[in-house]
Amino acid sequence: MYGFRINHNISAVNTYRQLRIAAASLERSLERLSSGLRINRAADDVAGLAISERMRNQIRGLQQASRNASQAINLIQTAEGALNEIHSILARMRELAVEAASDNVSDSDRSSLDNEFQQLKAEITRIAESTEYNNVKLLDGSFSRNEVDWSATKTANGGTDVTSLGVQELVAPDIHNQLDFSSVTVTADSATYSVEEVTGYKLEFVDSSGDGRLTLRVSEVYVTMSDGSSVTLTATYNADGTVSWSSSNPWGATTVTVNNAPTDADQVSQEVIYYNAPSDGETLTLSFDQLGVLVTLNDSYDDGDLNSIYVVIDSGGDKIFQVGPDNATNNTIGFSLSAATAAALGLTNTELSTLTDARSAITDIDSAIETINSMRAQLGAIQNRLEFTISNLDNTAQNIQASESTIRDTDFAEEITNFTRSQILVQAATAMLAQANALPQNVLALLGR
Repeated sequence: MYGFRINHNISAVNTYRQLRIAAASLERSLERLSSGLRINRAADDVAGLAISERMRNQIRGLQQASRNASQAINLIQTAEGALNEIHSILARMRELAVEAASDNVSDSDRSSLDNEFQQLKAEITRIAESTEYNNVKLLDGSFSRNEVDWSATKTANGGTDVTSLGVQELVAPDIHNQLDFSSVTVTADSATYSVEEVTGYKLEFVDSSGDGRLTLRVSEVYVTMSDGSSVTLTATYNADGTVSWSSSNPWGATTVTVNNAPTDADQVSQEVIYYNAPSDGETLTLSFDQLGVLVTLNDSYDDGDLNSIYVVIDSGGDKIFQVGPDNATNNTIGFSLSAATAAALGLTNTELSTLTDARSAITDIDSAIETINSMRAQLGAIQNRLEFTISNLDNTAQNIQASESTIRDTDFAEEITNFTRSQILVQAATAMLAQANALPQNVLALLGR
């Protein structure tokens, strides 16, 4: 019998082992009940912890994506509110044009009508240029992505990667506002076409060695003309500080002339003095603010390395909104907004000075109204899409959260049962340990005889 051995009280050792097991189970139940989590450390469930952590990250990504989509809707509503006001102004302008187009109105009255007409036209431009969301202009024509087309940049440089020459980053957040080609026209023989949209720019560096200066200038501008033709406008910089422009010829015309393009080099070119190139892990950001471009150089750059190097900027892309938790194309939605200024609406030369002008104004305004209607329809379609996106994101997040809960959270009914069982076992084992510790005392009875 174990009770008659003194050096090793096996009954007490066994009871103590059972007590430790019950106490450990009780501690786990207390921890789970107090925290509400079944998994409080990796040792509780190694695979479960890894799975639930991935789910938690996905849930947080989905929730932030839902907020992103909601903010995109707010942006759209801001833009549409401004377009609604522009639509109202156009309706009033059309009313004035109809009134001025009648012979019962004298030239003096028509001049008065034109005064209001011009003020309303100016207000359209002011609204378009001042409407913004979180300091982002919406209707001035800049709401599109201006990104470096690295593949085209390499092609322009004979395959040379400009990043190997020290160009760590180049962004053009304001190039549309700073470089205005909206008034440019191209005359091909007897036909004249206006610029409908600027789709990109080719910029050239001028970098003399050892002078601590870097010049960036426009080399080519890629545009879509009013007849839908894609045209390249090429700049030639003259020794007298002027710029001459030529155009590609998709029309097969005998003579092609570019009109109203910038003729002063300072309008499309800028020099920045930096004195010393970056070294030993340093970076240097140069602001070509007149062009709306920022260039960051690293210590791979040496003064003179970028001479005659080109960078191609694609300005035709959409603004990107992250509406998913992952870095994938199907996790984003993109859209851009056209300009809604009077010039963009084709109202630059519209007036009510004469009867003929007034009648022509009716046609111009009808065209502008159709443009605004088209823009509002686009915004409405995107808003509806984003609302479905939010609904899907919220539903997905909820379902994944339910799955994560089954892995990570405590089932209180089950855990209370375990807690009660462990509590009783601890109490019983404690009592039995006292009995087991008393058993060796029976040996004293043998020693006393």
